[in-house]
Amino acid sequence: MKPPKVLDNKKHRVVDELKEELNKGSKLSVISAYFTIYAYAELKKELSKIDKMRFIFTEPTFVHKDQELIREYYIERNPEKKMSGNEFEIKLRNEMKQAAIAKECAQWLEKKAEIKSLRQANPAQPRLVYIENPEDNVSINGTVDFTSDGLGITPSNRLDSNMCLYGKDYTISFLQAFNELQEMSYLCKM
Repeated sequence: MKPPKVLDNKKHRVVDELKEELNKGSKLSVISAYFTIYAYAELKKELSKIDKMRFIFTEPTFVHKDQELIREYYIERNPEKKMSGNEFEIKLRNEMKQAAIAKECAQWLEKKAEIKSLRQANPAQPRLVYIENPEDNVSINGTVDFTSDGLGITPSNRLDSNMCLYGKDYTISFLQAFNELQEMSYLCKM
């Protein structure tokens, strides 16, 4: 079993760990404030191999207004911003490939992903990338967001600190916490 390591997206990048650990049959669980098409584009080869992905937005995103939501503190936001990129992905947006990437990403999401959202914003919610593999599990938790800068693909001024743990015995509590949060989350209607 590998020893734990810190992924700071400078010396050790989250994207490299994902490329190494996402395999045929992997199951991916993610808690993040963002899911951008550019992060998807960088990992599309690996993501095409996985069985499924479960994703939880840490803020109400793609949540339709209905009787289930308590609106006292609900602030209307543009959920598309959570997918089309952030300020560190401007160079990627300027390449004018968004439409093709977005279409491919949408097809992949429809086929392999279940997207949920917290009912109320929780910016303090820890971020998580959890990979279940037939042979072993990997947990990356800390500041990781599913964006090109959050994965260490594009340079940013982020001060990332993510702990990467290996082995089911050492990571199972993160998967259990994800499962509990998923039960309380709202299914997104895209």
